[in-house]
Amino acid sequence: MRTSNALALISLAGLAMASTAASAAEFEVANRDVAGLIRALQTAGTNDEADVIHLAAGGIYTLEMTDSQGLALPEFKGHITLDGRGAEIRRYAGNPMRFFVIAKDADVSISDLSIAEASMGAIDNSGHTRLERISITDSDNLPGVTHAIVSNTGDLSIRDSLVGYNRVRGVAADGAIVVNEGHLTLTNTRFTANEVVRLSADALAAGAVLNRGEMSVENGLFDGNTIGNPDGEYLASAVVEAH
Repeated sequence: MRTSNALALISLAGLAMASTAASAAEFEVANRDVAGLIRALQTAGTNDEADVIHLAAGGIYTLEMTDSQGLALPEFKGHITLDGRGAEIRRYAGNPMRFFVIAKDADVSISDLSIAEASMGAIDNSGHTRLERISITDSDNLPGVTHAIVSNTGDLSIRDSLVGYNRVRGVAADGAIVVNEGHLTLTNTRFTANEVVRLSADALAAGAVLNRGEMSVENGLFDGNTIGNPDGEYLASAVVEAH
């Protein structure tokens, strides 16, 4: 009886370990392996697991191709942690390109990553997303198609990060570096040297954040952010509330 009980316990323990192992998948993506990053995101979006994607420490991933909607990487779906390890994702093409689109039901954490030179905005979030130690720089919108570098209709938190040297052009109705229509939390995050250029002085614009939802800011720093008017005048601007 003791032997049978012991075997039963070992069997149950093995099942528990297998269940735990099956609940998460980890991916190691080599330096410059954009195809590997795409495959990891595709798998993570379909396997119903809590997935962790590790980029190469200090690596660079240059994006050259997009789908028909201008998206360079697969849509984030499910539960995904993207561990940047100090890597950089950068556009290396002339075509309009957006980097990250996060689906409504997704739960996403992205850390230790630089995002640069997106040309249709960098991030469109509809899910629950946490950005930590991120830099979003040197990016543009596509006038008439996108009106922000970061668009949020979900729950987005940005911590210990830099959003700087970005430009939003051709704002006809409204636009900003970050347009928030959901819930936005900013902690220890700096917005610097961003520029928003509007087609009319009547257009609603903000040099940093245009807030139509709920927003909280702790230790935020806003410096050198401007709105450009059609007459060439530039005005200092940071956060505009538009409820």
